[in-house]
Amino acid sequence: MITTMKHTLYILLGVALLTASCSILDKNPDTRTTIDSKKKVQLLLGSGYSEANPNIIAEVTSDNMIDNNAPTADGQVYYLNAYNQVCHQLFAFEDVNSGTTQDSPHYLWQGDYKAIAVANQALEAIDKMIADGEYTAEDLANEKAEALLIRAFHHFRLAQIFCQAYGGEEWNKNNLGLVYMTAPETTVHPVYHRETLAETYAHIEDDIFQALGMYTDDSYMTVPRYHMNVMAAHAFAARFYLYTRQYDKVIEHANYVLSDAHDATLLPKLFDADQACNQTPSSDQEVYVWIDGTAPWNLMVQTSMSSQLLLHQTSYGRYNFNGDARSYSVSGGGPNWSSSFPGIRRWQYKAEYGIFIAKIKYFFEYTNKIAGTGYRHTMLINFTTNETLLCRAEAEAHLGQLDLCLADLNQWCTKYNIKASASPISTLTDAQIRTFYRIPTKNVLANASFAPTLHNTELDPNWVIDNNNLPYVYCCLHFRRIETMHEGRRFEDLKRYAIEWKHTIGEYADVKYMKWDDDRRAIQLPDAVIQEGLEANPRTNVGDHVTPRTMPREARTGDPTEDEILASELSSTITEALD
Repeated sequence: MITTMKHTLYILLGVALLTASCSILDKNPDTRTTIDSKKKVQLLLGSGYSEANPNIIAEVTSDNMIDNNAPTADGQVYYLNAYNQVCHQLFAFEDVNSGTTQDSPHYLWQGDYKAIAVANQALEAIDKMIADGEYTAEDLANEKAEALLIRAFHHFRLAQIFCQAYGGEEWNKNNLGLVYMTAPETTVHPVYHRETLAETYAHIEDDIFQALGMYTDDSYMTVPRYHMNVMAAHAFAARFYLYTRQYDKVIEHANYVLSDAHDATLLPKLFDADQACNQTPSSDQEVYVWIDGTAPWNLMVQTSMSSQLLLHQTSYGRYNFNGDARSYSVSGGGPNWSSSFPGIRRWQYKAEYGIFIAKIKYFFEYTNKIAGTGYRHTMLINFTTNETLLCRAEAEAHLGQLDLCLADLNQWCTKYNIKASASPISTLTDAQIRTFYRIPTKNVLANASFAPTLHNTELDPNWVIDNNNLPYVYCCLHFRRIETMHEGRRFEDLKRYAIEWKHTIGEYADVKYMKWDDDRRAIQLPDAVIQEGLEANPRTNVGDHVTPRTMPREARTGDPTEDEILASELSSTITEALD
């Protein structure tokens, strides 16, 4: 669908929507600073990372959250507030039309396209300086690589939220992708359209391939871990190729990050669970282990505007990490541990309402200390050695390299102290994996088993997983769910394997099903963008057509006020969860 827009592209796609009557839209002013030196390009790229955070969107939509207001197994019903109406709509698999503030689809769309605009401005400036003879291509190769990767990363992130999963050839041709921006917009009335999913992923791959071919040095970055540095770039490539099922390339780029070792030499590069669990007395201190920008396990961390932790506080704990979501991840058994996962400490505000991991603690920036107003910043953990290790293990599982996969999974277990904490069980074995991850029968829901039904061949008829390898794939997905808790990766894993799940809502236990080919697996575009003419995601094929009944005693339908949130924060007391 090709549509004429009323506004400049980055007003529509990346900046707050303005009304059509604004007189400034009748002009095309250009007051940008001229980018005419290598140093200016570097400074510009420092602002090329979106402050938007997709985690609430992905986590609330996935099976990592439950509704605490739905009856528990013993019939207990709570009457808790949700953080805002956006969470209500996301959990019910509805299109979000209730908010544009941080943590909303609108805010993510806006922020990521703004970052893409910065990357394209840098690329245009680089090409001009080279064409003018001020610099050679080699002089600006690393800066160009970073810009290309910023562009690819933000398009990729948008695709995980607003598009269907990457599937087979026909699937990718018949599903909508994004508007892939490759140049700054300079016209008042641009004409553009959404590509196919196949085209969007091809553009992302082209940018990654071109960037990695020239990226050799990130020493110009003041704090490389806050940028798409060289190591993060290869971790990004490993994840991209995992999602597009190019398993040899996953291993190639993961090896760049980890070396090709599959033994104890990997351990110093992985997350220090012992330090997090045993050397930090509070969640406020533990968070610094998770987000440490100098730690070898953090390849790229990024500040974001997000109130994600509020979902786990008592006052706003309706949609929380609890119940089956908790039981089939950090509070449940595993192939070589019993009961709760031993390697991650769980924190709580009130035990029956759910738990959280300290990685999502936020930092409050006051704009007015007297009024108590300001912004919440949560650090995004974009790429880690741990997740890259699990990307490699999953690729090895699909390739039938089960000995190597088992070795990688054992290094992950060892670093989380599973060997020390699960006596007498120690090293993860092939037999344990095959026993614990039994191949499921049909129609097993994702939140009812550690090994849910995968609809991989429905997504792509050519994607056949050998039954001998399948238990290892399940193990990788289970470990990824634990590793990436609160980070939004679970939503991506559910989509890319076409796993089905359900949400039970409210005291009447209305059930909403997310089928493997459900249109709602692609979050709807922001209303403002659709109203301007960009093609919306379809909503003709959904898992159910039942409108949930209105819940009695619904405590909140709108956003809490700043004073209410601050009062909640001041009154909340954190204690360690007892699993």
